[in-house]
Amino acid sequence: MVVLHIGHLRLGCLAHEVLGREDVIIKPLGPLCEGVPGIAGATVTGDGRLALVMDLAGLADAHGQLLPALQGVG
Repeated sequence: MVVLHIGHLRLGCLAHEVLGREDVIIKPLGPLCEGVPGIAGATVTGDGRLALVMDLAGLADAHGQLLPALQGVG
């Protein structure tokens, strides 16, 4: 489990593997993908690959619970 600190909230995110940590610049995806829940934007990784950046804060309510529309997904 990866523990995320978002403001005053602490969220747990199950992960199969943590590959490392990288500082990135997040770019918006534009109007085509604007408003897609859970996606904050995209970035180019250190090895040149494109990666979507998750908006984990946007997937939880004010109490850190997964939004009802996303429960049971996956």
